[in-house]
Amino acid sequence: MVSMTATQRRRLLILIDAALAAAVAGSACSLALSPLDLPAQRRAQTPTTGPASAPAPEGTIPLSFYASIYRRDLRKPLYDPKPAAAPAPAPPPRPKLQVTLVGTAVDPGSTYGIFRDRSGRTKLLSVGEAIDEAEVIAIGVNSATLKFHGEEITLQVKQEKGR
Repeated sequence: MVSMTATQRRRLLILIDAALAAAVAGSACSLALSPLDLPAQRRAQTPTTGPASAPAPEGTIPLSFYASIYRRDLRKPLYDPKPAAAPAPAPPPRPKLQVTLVGTAVDPGSTYGIFRDRSGRTKLLSVGEAIDEAEVIAIGVNSATLKFHGEEITLQVKQEKGR
């Protein structure tokens, strides 16, 4: 049996405390200075001649799946911004009405207009009938009103130069 004085016991406890503190400090320093070694990096760094690494357990997701998260700058939004809206295409040019009014026949019971279409054919039409995508709305003396692509167009009978 070894007998120690109180001073010797105190020195021994201080020595053990100092050794434990040094061990903890050394472990903390080695962890702080060593880079984080991820399992995917370890597998990539193992030489092909060495023993094969154990496969990941079934049902686990490989760390390469999370690579886009590792690279993301956390100061930016978590969503991708919408692309800038492309300028709206210019509306197609409005088609031109290629119908001419040749003459009108106005009677109290019936009114008719004589129209010439783009192919040169002459047609006799009354209110409500259509010619080349244009609907006849009204027929008056020497004029007719047509609705063509939502726009009302008034045609006049052209007077011949010889009369």
